[in-house]
Amino acid sequence: MRRLLALCCVLLFTSACEQTSIAEQEQIRNVETIQAGLPTPTLTPVATDTPSPTAVPPTSTPTVGPSPTPSSSPVPSPTALPPTATPNPAIASLGFCTQRATLPGDDGLARFSVRVAAITSTVETAFERITIGLVQTADSAPPSALARCLPVAAAPTALGDPVLPGDYRIQIDLAGWTHDDAFRASVITPTVVLSGTTVITQAVFIYDPLAANGAALVIPLAAPAPFELRMFDDPLRLELKVARQSPLSSSSDLLRTASGKPAAPANPIYYLRAGDLYRYTAGADRNLTKSVRADLFGSITSFAVSQPADLIAFCASSAGADAGDPRAPAALWGVQLDGSDARLLADSGRSCAGPVFSPDNSTIAFVTDETDDMPPQRTIYTLPVRGDGAPTRVVNADEWSRSGLQWLDARSLVYLVAAEDGRSSIFVRDGNGSETDIGAELLRGDRYTQLGAPLVSPDGNVIAIEAQRSNDGGADLLLLDRTGKQVAGVDPVDDVYWARPVAWGEDGTLFYLTSTCASDAVLTYTLNALTPGADLRVVAVGSALAPFGEFQAVGDALAYVTLDAANRGPYGPAVPAPFGPTTLWLWDLSDGGRAELISVDTPIRFGR
Repeated sequence: MRRLLALCCVLLFTSACEQTSIAEQEQIRNVETIQAGLPTPTLTPVATDTPSPTAVPPTSTPTVGPSPTPSSSPVPSPTALPPTATPNPAIASLGFCTQRATLPGDDGLARFSVRVAAITSTVETAFERITIGLVQTADSAPPSALARCLPVAAAPTALGDPVLPGDYRIQIDLAGWTHDDAFRASVITPTVVLSGTTVITQAVFIYDPLAANGAALVIPLAAPAPFELRMFDDPLRLELKVARQSPLSSSSDLLRTASGKPAAPANPIYYLRAGDLYRYTAGADRNLTKSVRADLFGSITSFAVSQPADLIAFCASSAGADAGDPRAPAALWGVQLDGSDARLLADSGRSCAGPVFSPDNSTIAFVTDETDDMPPQRTIYTLPVRGDGAPTRVVNADEWSRSGLQWLDARSLVYLVAAEDGRSSIFVRDGNGSETDIGAELLRGDRYTQLGAPLVSPDGNVIAIEAQRSNDGGADLLLLDRTGKQVAGVDPVDDVYWARPVAWGEDGTLFYLTSTCASDAVLTYTLNALTPGADLRVVAVGSALAPFGEFQAVGDALAYVTLDAANRGPYGPAVPAPFGPTTLWLWDLSDGGRAELISVDTPIRFGR
């Protein structure tokens, strides 16, 4: 059982802080507006704890190429904005980002020995503050701490941890605090009842008595609030400021804010939900496989749609298999676009995943595991769309497991590969059957550790991937040609925390998401559009309390999925596995209409 030391604080305050929400009316916000309201916290210690009256200057909009110029792409132009509100200087440095507090010159990685001398709390007009006075043992490394705001549902817990109020918490991790005499001398009165506060109502120290080091200070919150953690010297102390009001509001998340009524999508939207295929058209959705699923197959796991071939190819487990069983046998099936004529297309190997149609709609490629090993070792098969041709293995099984297939042209494929030892890369298979590793150079050295699944432009000339960085866990957006070289005139988006390509428009416009910093509670995002001429435009900005699923271009509109549940870990480059309730949205980029199409209790996923 963990030992806990609790400090309950209820402090009196007089007035609320003045803070403008990110979006008070329906408008496309620019990045400077978001960062003025939610600036990245400054972690460098200062000589005094009095906030500077100077507003934080706005940072520049991230770019992937030349400066934005007018474009004919169906991306809404930013509307005229009212003057940006001046941030309250007292909380200008507070934010939702994960923050490390150290003294100058310290990397924050060493163990340290300190004693807590006192804990005090104060209330200011704009924020509340907890100050932890520290006494450092002689010859000890400087103390350091890491603070995160996170949902209680995603917070790490252990047997014996107290049940705290609120749905969020700020957790200050002191991983290097050595459990020595100074640590044991830091006994705080378990409960101190004060009066007046509404934000910081309780602070709880928890630690594992069986561990040699480490402790955490947990502050429960009713809602996520901007904060700042800083380490000061002379006297040595750790200070946490928490804003008394949050800048988040119902209009902060633009992609979850309805605006007008979008026109009907140019083509039906097909999606996967609860193991069945659905089609949304004319304001309603229809289950295409419900009537035949129980008799012919089990849960559908992935699919692809070909309008010209009047065919949906999908991978489905065997009839009667338990839903979600990763080892259940699966095969490739097909139905027409209206759900009729369900038929088995291929039953090769033990599994089936990720079908994709070639650009000329003559061939289906998919991956299958022939060995039934764990983890699976997937290889590639192809199947002609017309006729009775048998599936053909086009890549032999080896150390690499293949996934995320995309066609470059009618004969060439690009895909993600992964080895059991953790290595990954991007391969291209040419029409002559040879494989080329185009990701090796990117992963050589210490810049990138892993590459994401490829996303290919409609003309097959550009491959968009996210490359996870080694230094901070974030990711760059890289645009490559089929040889692995970066496309001329396009630079990595390396001045943001992470970047994720989400969809290609039919005209070759790339839509991608970026986030400003690492955070467990609030995703501060920008949706960008990069046209074929390398013109960059910001489509939307906002702050969300839950992640986004998949995106899909539908004519001049974007269909996308929002998840209702909070993230289970830091927001980052990886697409979260869909979980819980989801909502399907449509944004008509030509007229600005944006609305929910359906909201369901199960995950929604698109095909290819």
